[in-house]
Amino acid sequence: MEEYETSRGKTWLWVLLFALGIGLLLAAFSILTGMIKYVFSLLALYLIFQFFKRVEKLWARITVILLGLLFYFLAVLVYTAIQFISENPPPMA
Repeated sequence: MEEYETSRGKTWLWVLLFALGIGLLLAAFSILTGMIKYVFSLLALYLIFQFFKRVEKLWARITVILLGLLFYFLAVLVYTAIQFISENPPPMA
């Protein structure tokens, strides 16, 4: 149908790129404060709708949601680890 569904490898590439974008936008939503955080939430929804409009395969839709959640958790974990290390530097021996 669309250029996103020409081959399985290309579909996997788009799944990974969209999932990474969705995960990072959701991480920004959960980390930031103020009204700007809702912009990131709406952008994540927009990416999901764009992906669902372009790719009609059920496996790709389920995979993009699951990988988006995985990338979200990884981004928040990395952010939390960096924040913890910056606030609690290791003792100099």
